[in-house]
Amino acid sequence: SAAVAAKVFQALEAAGKPAAICCLGLAAADRPAPSPRLTFVDTLEDAAQAAAALRRGLPFRPRPFTVDLEEAELLAAGQAHRLRGHQTAVRGIFAGGTLAHEALLILGALAGPVASNLKQPDLKPDAVEGHAVWDLGADEFTRGRPHPMLDGTLRREFLRREADDPAVGVILLDVVLGHGAHADPAGDILPGIRAAKAAAERKRQGLVFVGSVCGTAKDPQDLHAQCEKLEDVGVVLMPSNAQAARLAALIATRGAAMPRLRAVC
Repeated sequence: SAAVAAKVFQALEAAGKPAAICCLGLAAADRPAPSPRLTFVDTLEDAAQAAAALRRGLPFRPRPFTVDLEEAELLAAGQAHRLRGHQTAVRGIFAGGTLAHEALLILGALAGPVASNLKQPDLKPDAVEGHAVWDLGADEFTRGRPHPMLDGTLRREFLRREADDPAVGVILLDVVLGHGAHADPAGDILPGIRAAKAAAERKRQGLVFVGSVCGTAKDPQDLHAQCEKLEDVGVVLMPSNAQAARLAALIATRGAAMPRLRAVC
């Protein structure tokens, strides 16, 4: 809501302290005029980086990847080489709405139109063509069942379903750690990843998994162990959800998204 956002901006301006602001999906026209106190960014990662820079009194410049663009381009090309020509779609299978929304915006800017239940709650998986992002934590998927941060059953089903679509080349996913989440969220979805990879192999085509783990070393699930489990089954892990979404776009478009990436970043 632009009206609600405006009230937040006014309160931050009146507070007299520097602020880093990420309003996912808010149109540029709905942002206030430039202010020395308010720093606007487009991703959650950039909000954290900008806040740290402001705290230290340093300038902030967003970077699309932690590594150089050329290195990211080589990584994407290496993964894209595993895919067949008709595998051009990215499917995001997310446990919650915030990271799904961020991925939706990034993919839409870099890879073209993206279908999503975030935009169309009654969207059916069988009706999707091309790119799609699913928020499996939405009301339509959690009625009568545990949230996917607690139970990966639905995510495993979606992983297998999306792998059956011959157009899908990249599956994008998140793993969220912390209290109130599954004790082993990576391990909970591993059977779905393995089943999806096996389905792709039976069709003699590749399938690339790109993901990120949202957590810290002090989370009860053990950040390092969670990352290790995913990497052991071939998931390409990026330092943030935003970077994972950008890499997925580069892989699916065979690098054609790079000019757009340079323009928006």
